[in-house]
Amino acid sequence: MGVSIRDKNKDGIWWVSVRHAGQRVSEQVGSQEDALLAKQEIESDIRRGKYNIAAVKAARVAMAPKQEEKPAALTLKDYYEKTIRPLWDGSLSRNTYLSYDSSFRVHILPALGEVGLPDLTRDHVKSFVGRLRKKTVATAQKKEVPPKEDPPKKEPPIEEPPAAEKPPEIKEPPPEEGRRLSKETIRKIRAALQAKAKIRRRRVHDTRHTFASLLLSNGESLKYVSARLGHSSIRMTADVYGHLEVGSNHAAMDRLPSLSASKTQAANV
Repeated sequence: MGVSIRDKNKDGIWWVSVRHAGQRVSEQVGSQEDALLAKQEIESDIRRGKYNIAAVKAARVAMAPKQEEKPAALTLKDYYEKTIRPLWDGSLSRNTYLSYDSSFRVHILPALGEVGLPDLTRDHVKSFVGRLRKKTVATAQKKEVPPKEDPPKKEPPIEEPPAAEKPPEIKEPPPEEGRRLSKETIRKIRAALQAKAKIRRRRVHDTRHTFASLLLSNGESLKYVSARLGHSSIRMTADVYGHLEVGSNHAAMDRLPSLSASKTQAANV
């Protein structure tokens, strides 16, 4: 048993707390002086056996303000019946109104009619539209399926009379002309050919460079090499392989007759 007072929220408003008969109750009093007076009265009532803590608690509950019951949320079905449908009926043509009303009742109300307007979210609408699309696609596919036809009846094979022994027919495999080879197949074929030729493994692009370099080293012109490589212009070939032309130019100059030989030939003429 005990009676105490305290500034519960540190705002100058004092409370009286009572513990009695295994129960506890707190009550807001006001100033500290009022709280002290209330404490003395409660202690006096407790000593005389006149303090009924259960009655105090019941009175406190009865005096508490009752919470107003919130009205039930308006559902989509109610909103349609009370607002949308009368609006359409008065502003649309009869055929348009009947079409809209039928679509709303057949598709929307069965799925979302009982959802309260405050609870209706974007996810509700997205889920509904997704289900409606699947239903539409399934209906369209069902209509497009042609009726099943009975398979043609197989006629019994015609038995041929026994003939003289014929040599067995040898079926040749179909030609593989025009079949596109995979990169892995081309790589294996190239590796086998390089091993057979006893040369180190090299890329196709490296072989292309070697081909161009050998042609230029043997005195072929840049124009010819450019045509063989498929370059768009001779300038591209010169930019890549122009350094090989230096040796070819020197070799070409060495093949020219000397100046003295030219003079001797001219004098003999």
